[in-house]
Formats: sequence, structure tokens, C-alpha cells
Amino acid sequence: MEDAGAEAEGVVTPGEFLRAALAERDMSQSYLAFATGYTAKHINFVIQDRARITAPLALRIERETYIDARTLLHLQADRDLEAARARVGGAS
Repeated sequence: MEDAGAEAEGVVTPGEFLRAALAERDMSQSYLAFATGYTAKHINFVIQDRARITAPLALRIERETYIDARTLLHLQADRDLEAARARVGGAS
């Protein structure tokens, strides 16, 4: 996924949110990968906003961290919309 629009002012990306949430819980990316059944590389790509948070991943993250899956998916949808606006040239 391209980073177009990802740096929009005031927009918290899913990766930034998840990185902060893991730090608050003193949880490593490696542990989250193990606990969710995803690879460490994939979790790292999500943290870097290079991979999307899908519904199945959001549910697995919710199960392990108690972070609401809807929150993660809303952040992802906001990021996707901002990226689309940047590509299409739509208003914010």
C-alpha cells in the first residue's frame, strides 16, 4: 500500500496507534505475532503502515490486547480514505 495521504495532519495511522498501544502494554511485536498467528514480519509491516489491518487481524489483536477491533478498523478506513483522496485529488 502506498503512503499517499498517510501523513495528513492530525490523522493517527493504525500503525502508530498499535505501536503506542503495544508500548503501553509492554508487549513486543514478536509476542503479538506469536499470539495472533501472524508472522513477525507482517506485524512489523502493520506497525510501519506498510500492511493493512484486516478484520480477521483486528479480531485477533482485540483478543490478545483488548483493543477494540472496531477502533483498529476505523483507523484503517480513515487511512485508506486519506490515501484515496490524495490519489484522486478529492477534498479532505
